Parts: sequence; structure tokens; C-alpha cells
Amino acid sequence: MKNIKTYLLFSLIVLLSGGCTSAFEEMNVNPNGPDDVSASTLLPRTIIETAKIQDLRPAGFFVQFFAQNNYIVEDRYRFPDNDMLSLWEGCYIRVLKNAKIIHEKSVYLENRNMEAVAEIISVNAYHTLTDVYGDIPYSEALLSNQGITNPKYDKQSDIYPDLLRRLESANDLLSSGNGKIDGDILFDGDVQKWKIYANSLSLRIAMRMSNVEPQKAREIIERILQNTSKYPVISSNSEDVRLKWLGVAPYREPWAQEYISGIDGSNHAVSQAMMTYLLSYEDPRLTTYARPTKADGSYVGAINGPVVGEEQNRDQVSRIGNFYTDDEAGYTKLITYSEICFIKAEAAERGWNSGSTAQEAYREGIRSSLQYNKIETEAANRFLTSEKVAYKENNSAANLYNIALQKWVSLYLQGFQGWAECRRTDVPLLAPSPGTLFPGKHNRIPFRAVWPNTEDMYNNTNFNKAKEEAAISEESDRLWGKQLWWDTRQGVY
Repeated sequence: MKNIKTYLLFSLIVLLSGGCTSAFEEMNVNPNGPDDVSASTLLPRTIIETAKIQDLRPAGFFVQFFAQNNYIVEDRYRFPDNDMLSLWEGCYIRVLKNAKIIHEKSVYLENRNMEAVAEIISVNAYHTLTDVYGDIPYSEALLSNQGITNPKYDKQSDIYPDLLRRLESANDLLSSGNGKIDGDILFDGDVQKWKIYANSLSLRIAMRMSNVEPQKAREIIERILQNTSKYPVISSNSEDVRLKWLGVAPYREPWAQEYISGIDGSNHAVSQAMMTYLLSYEDPRLTTYARPTKADGSYVGAINGPVVGEEQNRDQVSRIGNFYTDDEAGYTKLITYSEICFIKAEAAERGWNSGSTAQEAYREGIRSSLQYNKIETEAANRFLTSEKVAYKENNSAANLYNIALQKWVSLYLQGFQGWAECRRTDVPLLAPSPGTLFPGKHNRIPFRAVWPNTEDMYNNTNFNKAKEEAAISEESDRLWGKQLWWDTRQGVY
């Protein structure tokens, strides 16, 4: 592996840049001092943590990609106060603080390419945070060295435009910049691939806001897709933004790590919602997404959060497919070609200029997902022309539904992105778990995650303002409250 030497630095990096807040604060005192950790040493660890964040499980339960088959707690929305602390600290401490240091060092050394990389990583982390929590510390975050220890919560509607501005700036830096991107275990220092990542991420963010700011979203999407020489985006599966794991402890692909002790050691099974779709659509991804049950070799989905006493025997439900669990040196996907195709398809179906027709982009989105999952051409063609899947002439509502549905399917195991898309489109329509801790209180899956109680302890005034703004007034509102800014669905609660 070309990056094997970089990987061998990981153990050292863990010691130097682990989760200790005081250590980060110490490094922030003099980011350019000779005793500091270099940007090239921090970068691989920061990329690793970025990938780990995308693999956190609660979002996958919410969007019903998979279900808990034992120790059913989160699937019934019984979240301990600090259950989501790993996401909060993962983003703020292990990604954003590192990225800030990399950025500061790069500015000092006039390494424009590394400066842009730090910006892209930061935008990805902030976008994940705001799509999970809504309002978050942003403009005043990470400024303790300036005396700001209780950062205000910025509104999501203010964060989104700034994220897009930062990505535009990163693309400009990479276009005219200089300097090596050392320590890059994602793209091996390839500047063009970082540009592709930045602009593809801009497309994701713009489409996410398309129902609340359609004109702005259209402007950004058309600007990028009508000038891909300046704004290159992912154009094939080979350009997917994904981290390849080393395949040895402690750097194994997370799903393979979970299954390494044997299938009985896993607490996850394919959800009933996903299985119902796969079977009813005769989707050839069935055998890559799921394993046959141990009981009789059939395919059976697990109920997300069943009522107490109605839990399923783990041998009678399908576990996550071998395709996703058997390769310890597999990939964690950050953004894929299929997602970009579905963004193009939706844009075209809305009447925007996306550089292709809606039908072409829709079919390419499905085909690229099928190819990634090693589906043979004949089976792929049969699926694409099936009645339920085929593009419908002069039926925009049906096409938008199918685009959203196939996007959800293609995002399998990418919990945060699937969950966000379901909240944006209401496709597929997912009801709360039957065994929910709050029966009868809600008619949709959760709108948000719970801010960690460390915010209540250390940033109480701003935390309470954010909680009030989100209309979280009682225990049953913790995962719901007010919909996020870009979630414009009607009649949901």
C-alpha cells in the first residue's frame, strides 16, 4: 500500500494528538513553535477521526438502515445523557481543533494547499454537527485562547452560507495555491482530488438547503455543474471520497471490526424498512446488503425498537451483508459518485441546469451504486427497466420520489447522510420505533440528536437558549422539538 508508512505513524499520532483537551489547548498556545506536532503529522489522524465520525451508529438506527438485535436501547430512543458525546467531542476536539492547528500552521508557512485541506475537513465536520443538532457553536467555537470559553450557538441558517463560502475559498486556494499536502492518507497529496471533494461537498450542502432556499441552492448547483473545469466534482466511482483502512488493529474497517469475532458478536441486523424495500423492489443489492438468516436462509429484516417482549430471535433476522463486513481493509465512504448523480437528477427534475437530463443522472446514480456493490450488468439492466424503478415520462412527482428513494438506498450504512435526506424529503416515510420511549408523541423518526450534558454543565446559558429555540421543553421532545432550518415538511411531529 502506497501510504503504509503514513499509517505506521498512527500510533505515534494517537499519543501526540489524542482526545485530551488540555493537550490541544497547549498546542494552540504556539502553533508554529518547533516543539509542536507538525501539520503533516496531525493530518492523517484528523482524516481517521473524520471517517470514524461518519460511522457512528445512532443515525443509522434513526434512518432505519439497520436495527439493534440485542441490548435494544438507542433503537427505542432511550439515550443516556452522554451517548452522543462521542460525536460532539469527535468533531470539536479530534477533528476541528486539529484542523484549526493545521490551518494556522499552513497560513504561517504559506502552504495554500494544506490551508485549503484544513478548511474542507472543517466544513465537513461542522456540516455534520449542524445537520445533527441544528444550532451549534460555530463563529465563537475553538476560541478559548482568545478568552471565549462559553461560545454562542449560531443559527443553522447562518452557518450554511458560511460553509459554502469556505468551500468556494478552498477551491480557489487549491486552484492557485502551492505547497505539498504531506500526511494525506485520503488522496496521497493529489490537489485535484481535494478540489473534487470540496465542490462535491458544496453540491451536497446546496441540495440540503434546496427546500428552504431554492434560489440560492440553484445558483450554487448551476454555477458548479456548468463550469466543472473550474469546479470539478466526482465523475465516477473511482473518484469516490472514501478512506481505505489498513486492515490491522487498530485500523480495521469499523463494520469488519465489529464482525471479526463472528456474526454472533454483532448487535446489528438489516432493518425491516430496508429489507421490505429490497424484497418488494427485487433489488439485486439484497445479497450484498444482507446475509440470509441463520435459521432458514431466508431474508428477514429486524424491527427497529420493537415493543418490549416482542424482540426477534437474532438467528431469525438478516445481519449486515458480507460485502460490508468481511474486508478489514475496506472503505469508509464520505461522499460518492452515486450521491452526486442523484443531486444532478433532482436538480434537473426541478428544472435546473445540472449538465444532464434527470433521467440520465437518475439512471447513472442507480447504476453506479449497483456497480459499487458488484452487481452484474444483466441484473443491473433488468432492475433499471423494472416498472417500479424506471423513469416516468411527464410525472415529476413520481420521479422526485424515486430519486429520493434510490438515493436513500444508495446511502446504505452512511447513517448521517441517509437520516438528513429522510428529514429533507420524507422519503421513505419512516415512523418512530414501535417500542419508542414516547408512544403516541411523534409521527416521524427523530428530528435531531441530544446535545451532550457537558454543554449544560460548562456552557449553560447558551445551551439553554439553544434548547429554548429548538422548542425542547420536556423529555419527550429531546430528539424532536422544532424541525431543523432546512426541514420544511408539513404535519410532522
